[in-house]
Parts: sequence; C-alpha cells; structure tokens
Amino acid sequence: MRRLKIPVLALLVLSVGACAPGTNAAAGGGGAAQVMTAEDLAPFSGGTLYDAINTANRQWLRSRGDDPVKVWLNGRELGSTSELRTILVSSVIEARYLLPRDALREYGVGQTSGAIQVTTR
Repeated sequence: MRRLKIPVLALLVLSVGACAPGTNAAAGGGGAAQVMTAEDLAPFSGGTLYDAINTANRQWLRSRGDDPVKVWLNGRELGSTSELRTILVSSVIEARYLLPRDALREYGVGQTSGAIQVTTR
C-alpha cells in the first residue's frame, strides 16, 4: 500500500504545478494568463492591444490603489494602460503581465499595480 501513496502524491504535485499561473494560454481553464502571444492575439487582429487585453485578460488593466498599471514597450516605459490603445494587435509579438512584485524587481519603484511588457515586430 505504501508504494501507491508516493506515485499518487507525485502525480498530484505535478498536476497542481501544471495549473499554475504564468502559462501561455490566453483563454481557458483557471487563473489569468500571464502571457499573450501573437497566436493568442490573432482573433483580435485589426484592433488595438487595449481592446484585446480588455476582452481576454481584463484583470491586467486593473490598478491597485493610486498607482496605475505601467506599460513598457520594447523595454522602454510607454505610460499607463491607455497607451495600449495606440498599439495595433498586428504589430505585437508578445504581451506579458508582471505581477507587482515582479514589476518592482524588473523596473523598480512605482510598479505597485504591476506592469505590461509589450514586444512588437
């Protein structure tokens, strides 16, 4: 009987890890996606990145407190999420949401609501 408990526990641990946030799917099961690729954004072609995120991952746009979510375009600070209205989905390779702790580590002070990193062609 002991032999069965260890493999079942290992399977359970692996299953829970596979469901962790930060995966690449923009839609489907469970928590919020942390990355949207060009493939994930394809259904929104012709629109702006703001519209795509507002539809697929609205929580990325939510400020926490007085500090807005910051947008970074190709490694440079662009501004607040309203700037996403100026980016066409067709130009985006990847959009990634950073939790506040990760945004603080990556970009420093002033990222208390997180950040959205956008990489364009």
